[in-house]
Amino acid sequence: MNDHRFLRNRQTGVAAVEFALVAIVMLLLFMGIFIYWHVLQTQQSVTRAAGDGVRHVHELLFSSRFQNIDLHGEAHKVIEHSLKQSGLALDHLTPQELANLVALTPPENPSTLIVTYPIQLFPGSSSSLLNPLGVPKQLQSQSVIQRAP
Repeated sequence: MNDHRFLRNRQTGVAAVEFALVAIVMLLLFMGIFIYWHVLQTQQSVTRAAGDGVRHVHELLFSSRFQNIDLHGEAHKVIEHSLKQSGLALDHLTPQELANLVALTPPENPSTLIVTYPIQLFPGSSSSLLNPLGVPKQLQSQSVIQRAP
């Protein structure tokens, strides 16, 4: 009879330890899902912005009423607007990153528009902390303008 009391006393606190171990694993799993979702959502927004920018440049290139227009500047405005509409913040970007947001090759055949967005998972966070997790530092999307022969 003393053996049962001894075993019961040895098992007190086991549930708390098991909960702590499971809670840590569940928290890490939740954080991984959140990070993956955020990166995927941001990539979709960057791809949409590149599409919006290339449609605008295409309209400017092939419309006879627009001559001597700064295509890069016009694309930059449209892409910034599209990223803001998607809910992506641009205020964390440095002036250098903002200037490198859009790259447009010369309007030859084909011309390529590239959007590069430095990702920030949490406000005020450094992406170098999350780099061991495989989180990219920047996301990129490109679209091609092909002239008809």
